[in-house]
Amino acid sequence: MQNHGFGGSTVNDCVYYANRLIVPYKPEAIVFYAGTNDIAFGYSPAVVYARTLDFISYIHKALPGTPIYYIEQTRQPKRNKYWKKMKSLNSKMKKYAKIDPLVTYIDTRKALNTKKDKARKQYFVKDKLHFNSKGYAVWTSVIRPVLYRDLLK
Repeated sequence: MQNHGFGGSTVNDCVYYANRLIVPYKPEAIVFYAGTNDIAFGYSPAVVYARTLDFISYIHKALPGTPIYYIEQTRQPKRNKYWKKMKSLNSKMKKYAKIDPLVTYIDTRKALNTKKDKARKQYFVKDKLHFNSKGYAVWTSVIRPVLYRDLLK
């Protein structure tokens, strides 16, 4: 399995670079996590949702039958003021995943947030934006079983 991810990206970056970083490798599956930067840059959940559907549509055409695992937007302490918008995007994507058999929505919120739906600060480095090793371990503990269940049949 190869990682072709890049940090600081937007959904449009994912669309733009898909032909270079994804399609030539004909992956068995795509794990997609993008959108938090878009929202922080001022784009509405509706715009980010539409751009995400553009990405999905492109992948469906370029790599027919390739499953896409959509990891929901994560609440970050530094971006608390955007959480309502991120939740709106999550809701839209969760609904979409129910109608597209090639898209699986991965809910990480229960594992990463407190019972009051706040970000667990102990999972972030000092910038309050990026995960530390504990945060990545929890994130991975939710994502990995879904991928194993579906891809290691």
